[in-house]
Amino acid sequence: MIQLLINIIIIWYLINNNIPNRYLLFTYKLITKIMSNRYNKSTKSTDLYLRTFVKNLKLPRENVKKKFLKELIRRTNSSRKSRSVISLSKLIKFSLKDTTKSILTVSKILNDERISKTPKLKIFALNFSSSVKKKIIENGGQIFKLNEIKVDDFLNMKILFIRGKKF
Repeated sequence: MIQLLINIIIIWYLINNNIPNRYLLFTYKLITKIMSNRYNKSTKSTDLYLRTFVKNLKLPRENVKKKFLKELIRRTNSSRKSRSVISLSKLIKFSLKDTTKSILTVSKILNDERISKTPKLKIFALNFSSSVKKKIIENGGQIFKLNEIKVDDFLNMKILFIRGKKF
């Protein structure tokens, strides 16, 4: 329905601005491509569970911070190249400030060899390296992949939302 309205508006605009017929079809295709990309943003991942996770994030909810959900949707929809990895040392550094909060990050978590002990952490992330999994679980922490959990499980928790370096 929305696409039909957009098409009608584009055709009306092209006709009223006296664009020659030979450019009409080319301009129409170009504009529809731009408009369709703007409104059909979804995750580019082939992982079925991650796709359903993003769809569940987009459902309307009450008593939830809208900015938090928007940012979470934006980060999960980003391409793999724009997602940076985070080291375990950075997570520990931020978790020491507030130990009651769970950590959420939309990236892969990698090991840091310089760290021998880790505190108890509860981490939600896209992926973990195998050595990080061992370290966290041995010290009594919990790890959850974003594509394996329900959205409502972590929306009502106290969460520390961490991102990697910007490129």
